[in-house]
Amino acid sequence: MAQIVEKLDRRYVIIRGQPYDVTDMQHPGGSHMLDLAVGREATIMFESAHIRLEKAETLLSILPKGPSLEELQKLGYEFDRPKEDWATPSQSELFCTIRKRIVEEILKPMGRATGGTGARGVPWWHIASVIGTWLTCATWFVAYPSLLSGAVLGFAMCWVGLAVQHTANHGGLTKNAKLSYCLGLLNDVGPGGSSLVWRYHHQVSHHTYCNDGVLDQDAHSSFPLIRMDPSQELQPHHKWQFLYGPAMFSMLYFSIQMGDIQQLLDARSFLVNFRGTSQKEIYLAFALKFVHFMWLYVLPASIHGIRAMIVPWAASLLIGSFWLATTFIVSHNLEGAKEAEMLADKSDWAKYQIETTASWGGRIGSFFTGGLNLQIEHHLFPCLPHHIATDVAVIVKEECKKRSVVYKDYDTLIGNFVDHLKFLYAFGRPSKKDAKVAKAAKAGVKSE
Repeated sequence: MAQIVEKLDRRYVIIRGQPYDVTDMQHPGGSHMLDLAVGREATIMFESAHIRLEKAETLLSILPKGPSLEELQKLGYEFDRPKEDWATPSQSELFCTIRKRIVEEILKPMGRATGGTGARGVPWWHIASVIGTWLTCATWFVAYPSLLSGAVLGFAMCWVGLAVQHTANHGGLTKNAKLSYCLGLLNDVGPGGSSLVWRYHHQVSHHTYCNDGVLDQDAHSSFPLIRMDPSQELQPHHKWQFLYGPAMFSMLYFSIQMGDIQQLLDARSFLVNFRGTSQKEIYLAFALKFVHFMWLYVLPASIHGIRAMIVPWAASLLIGSFWLATTFIVSHNLEGAKEAEMLADKSDWAKYQIETTASWGGRIGSFFTGGLNLQIEHHLFPCLPHHIATDVAVIVKEECKKRSVVYKDYDTLIGNFVDHLKFLYAFGRPSKKDAKVAKAAKAGVKSE
């Protein structure tokens, strides 16, 4: 029994069916990145996260291999999705070609094609602009709460979530992994969402199995209020979701708070268990939530009173939520993207990612969204620093054109948002297939 307990103290990652012992590994991107892969099949995360895959493969080859998966399971180890049934990035000729071009045409001229830090690192002034804006707006809000200061703070908190925490928690914000981890925790303190929950939800569930109606947590997060997947049951109120849906986006903050607390207590996000996370990290997540509530609620209320804060709080939370939700939600939920998803051709990982996603805007949009306007590029290479996303987009478009792969993009967010509303309208009504089934059923009743 003592021998089994000792072995259960080891940490294993499964890549291409082979368990690797990473207990003593010092991951270059930080332990918080490695934690996401512990206790699960992590091939897709491994291949998409490392733009210089050859170097990652070399490091992987020197890791100690564990016993077979079957032997580990007999010892008592549990794994999420121990066997991968999705196509992986390296099996895609399209992905491999784009990846190599990025290294040669973008990273090499920057001096990042070799070396210990890889592609990581956004210009310091990008980060300083966001954090400085948030601190200034937070100070203004606490000292002089109003509808205006609340609205501006909402935008600033949204910007922290988009352009600091997002890239940081993907491991691409700074060359220093520990600093990137700390900057990622600004999500907990500023906008108020748990970076720990976010990393598992976003990177393990959403990015790994993007647009999968079963495995992608984002496909389920709005249902039953909003129907965004063809597998979900159509209900009468969905007829009006194109009208009330955008209003629901303003509730994102409250949804995140409720979800965070439950998921931290369960150490689980949807189908993803926090197998690589220590109890101390969960305690830290709760402590940082306390800090968030103190500066946003307790401090200004103690100075000005609760009644004086109601409108400023509402402005900051509703406006910040709306813009944050809009930025994330419009790029995957479009009629063309869902048509590609329903065809369910996942034999080419990169092609599937591209055709079920959309991008909008250019460098200005990228600066204010942390590269999230270019969702196609972000989903192909999630750990790249966001300031090079526009350069990556040029390469992706060229390679898609050569292969007749559908690349859907918009000049601005407005065009993307309008098509999203059309999508909500269409998915709130029966499809042609649903209408045929209903007509056949009705005919059968009449004949009886």
